[in-house]
Amino acid sequence: MRAAPPGAPRRLELARGGRVGAAERGDQRRAGGPLPRAASAGCAAEPLEGHPEAAAAAPAPTPRVRPRASGPAAAAADPLDEPGQGLRPGRPALARRQRQGAAARRGLGDVPLPLAGSGALPAQAPRGPRPRGPPLGRALQDPQRGRQLTRAQAALLLSALAAPALAWLLYTRYRDDPRGVALSKTLSSLLFLGAALLWPAADPGYGAWILAGLVLSLAGDVFLLGESKRAVGAGIGAFLSAHVCYLGALAPRADLSGLRPALGALLALPLLAAGGVALRASWPKLGRLAAPAALYFLLLSALAWLALAHWASHPRDPGAALIGLGLGLFFVSDLAVARHRFVAKSFSNKLWGLPAYYVAQHLLAASRAWV
Repeated sequence: MRAAPPGAPRRLELARGGRVGAAERGDQRRAGGPLPRAASAGCAAEPLEGHPEAAAAAPAPTPRVRPRASGPAAAAADPLDEPGQGLRPGRPALARRQRQGAAARRGLGDVPLPLAGSGALPAQAPRGPRPRGPPLGRALQDPQRGRQLTRAQAALLLSALAAPALAWLLYTRYRDDPRGVALSKTLSSLLFLGAALLWPAADPGYGAWILAGLVLSLAGDVFLLGESKRAVGAGIGAFLSAHVCYLGALAPRADLSGLRPALGALLALPLLAAGGVALRASWPKLGRLAAPAALYFLLLSALAWLALAHWASHPRDPGAALIGLGLGLFFVSDLAVARHRFVAKSFSNKLWGLPAYYVAQHLLAASRAWV
């Protein structure tokens, strides 16, 4: 009797399993029940229990992959599976973030976009669109700071407009045009007062004193448009009151703790010498105005020294620099006024006295925002 070839029992068992599977499918079809699931189309039925070789020969089931959505909202609506779940095998995903501008326009906010694999970053909550406007407006989110910045810019604009107004004043002085002098001088004085009103006051008390001094200075400019002794006396009184206001602003805030005595004396000597020379040269023509003029120059010298000494004690303080330069230039401009009024009338006095005066007033106006 001839021996069966190797592998014949396995083929016989597979054939028997196929016939049994076909018979079961027929019984199920006649009974109206569900058919056994096939491994794949056109292949053998599922292997029966008790046939390990048939189970080993059956093809492995294909893993199901969830279909992915497309479009910008796919990352938020269909996040990737957690690592190790097995639905999307692969390396942990790398995520890139959209730019805020493009994401905000699409309404997604800061959404991580997955590239491949699993383990992507979770989606964050959508953010609102970025504010539109100039870069400086975007940087200043506080409305109060924005208003203060706008006021400071307007104050700087008025200070810049003071240059052509001063040129007009010098031109009318040179041409000896009284009407032009009155208009240009009033305009120039209104510019430093307007700048002071626009600068935001860092210290309300200091700002009020400086503003009062500027108003009195404007009144003094108007009074000094006249040539009579009464007009000159009213002008001196207005400027004396203005310097009292400046002293009230500076005296409580002046700090001379870091000032060396030698430096203080060095600052006082030129001020006293210049004031004394101007007062002595003007004395014969002062008449009844001698006492107010002497008091004025004494107060002006003391105020200029206090401002310069405070600046020398705090050389890196912008507020101290503004008020020191301002009152120092004010002292210089008053020397020019005294020389022009009581010593020798000349256009050269106006050529250096008027710029010093208006620069001083604008510096004092700007100090409201720093002191």
